[in-house]
Amino acid sequence: MPTSCAAFDCTSAWKKDSDISFHRFPLQAERRKQWIQQVNRQNFSPSLHTFLCSKHFEASCFDRTGQTVRLRHDAVPTLFNFSAHHHPKVSERIKDSGSKQDV
Repeated sequence: MPTSCAAFDCTSAWKKDSDISFHRFPLQAERRKQWIQQVNRQNFSPSLHTFLCSKHFEASCFDRTGQTVRLRHDAVPTLFNFSAHHHPKVSERIKDSGSKQDV
C-alpha cells in the first residue's frame, strides 16, 4: 500500500475508507516522462513504490464505468500547488539576455 503522495507540498496519506486513491508512476517511458515533468521536482526519480494521489488528476482522467474507479491509460497529472518557495526549472530562470539568473 502507498503511504503518501510524492507531489510537492501534498500531505495526502493513505487511509482506510478514504476517497483519495493513489496511483503508481507509469512504466511506459513517454508517459512516465510526462508525469515526472508535471511533478516538477529537481532530481526526482520515482521508484516502483512512488505514488501520486487522485487530487492531482482532473475528473476526466478517471474511468468510473465499472465497480472500481480506475485511472485512464492516458491520464497525466495536471493539478499541483506550487508555492512561491518552489524553485522554478532552469529554463524558467533564463533571462532575456540568455544568461542564467541565480535563485
